[in-house]
Amino acid sequence: IALGLSYGVWRVTSSLTGSPPWLALPLLAAELFLFLIYALDVWATWRDADVTATRAGASGSCAVVVTAYSEPETVVRTTLLACGELRGCVSDNIYLVDDAHRADLEHLAERFGVNYVARHNPTGGRAGATAHGLAMVDTDFAVVLSADQVPHRDLIERALSEFEDDVAVVQVRLDYANTDSVIHTSRTDHDESWQFDVIAPAADARGAASWSSSGAVVRTEAVSAIGGHPVDSLSGELHATVRLQAAGWRVRYLNEALVTGLAPHNLPSFITQRMGWARGQLQLLVSSDSPLWKPGLTIAQRLQHIHTAAAHLTAVAYATIGVALLIALTQGIMPLRPSVVGVGLFGLWLIGATAGRLAIGNGTLARGSTVARNLIMLELRLRALWMVLRRDSRRAGA
Repeated sequence: IALGLSYGVWRVTSSLTGSPPWLALPLLAAELFLFLIYALDVWATWRDADVTATRAGASGSCAVVVTAYSEPETVVRTTLLACGELRGCVSDNIYLVDDAHRADLEHLAERFGVNYVARHNPTGGRAGATAHGLAMVDTDFAVVLSADQVPHRDLIERALSEFEDDVAVVQVRLDYANTDSVIHTSRTDHDESWQFDVIAPAADARGAASWSSSGAVVRTEAVSAIGGHPVDSLSGELHATVRLQAAGWRVRYLNEALVTGLAPHNLPSFITQRMGWARGQLQLLVSSDSPLWKPGLTIAQRLQHIHTAAAHLTAVAYATIGVALLIALTQGIMPLRPSVVGVGLFGLWLIGATAGRLAIGNGTLARGSTVARNLIMLELRLRALWMVLRRDSRRAGA
């Protein structure tokens, strides 16, 4: 960060003379924005030594809401089998919410003695299905799962032990069964290891964890208090997190692999998933629930949500740098005035930032391991931003 600040001071004070403002200023803004994102990354991953705290825990009835859209019947069957083995839940409190209204899933639910719910007007995608299922249960707590997520039999017991009076959601770590997926760099490491092992535990330590996906146990009273699960976003859980935190509730992250799901196995499924995430997180930034202006959030919660969404805006900064370099190479127009000091500071900053990112990744990031996927994410994030700015309401994959 010190090296980045030194380079930034040189850029502002000594590199702009003689360069056209229409080219020099956007490039400078892009570089400064990337530095701010790096500083946010460091903040988001920084935490003190773990302190073991005694949780009050909670008890009460618990239901399971499984949302199904396009998952094969064999995958749904595996999930329902595992739900039937959950400690602390009976089949009468398991709800299979089916957006596609498939006869095979209806027969499957009947066979396992669980409640089958067909949404005849499946608006809101998976967020709408989650909201529909949560509105039907009358228990104190509910497990929220996608139809391709298999819960560990101790999920409810472990999650309830993390609840306190002001905790609304316990988000658990997700593990992946298909270790040969497109996001895996080894059998144990994948693109989300950075989020699961570094970002989320640090956020939890500062009271800024998020309900980020299915694979969570929620307090139904708290969800009802904010008007139910949001259905007008591709990241309904993030909108729900902001509303819960603004109302004084907390979200906790349990870093135990108590749910096993399926990672995107090929490139098309990867693009569909990440496009949905990018659009949903950017939607949060410009919505009425935006952490930029939502009252009631702590500073840590506000910065954590901004960090999540602003990461997608790095695509604009990288594109700006690429265009500036292209103009310099093809037109001979220099976007900055170089010097020996500037080149030296830039080199030191680049080396320091690379080493620093590997260090804060705590072993979850490998240099160059995701270059191809990062290039895909660049174009994907630009498209997601364009769709959000156009207020394009099509669902992911449409």
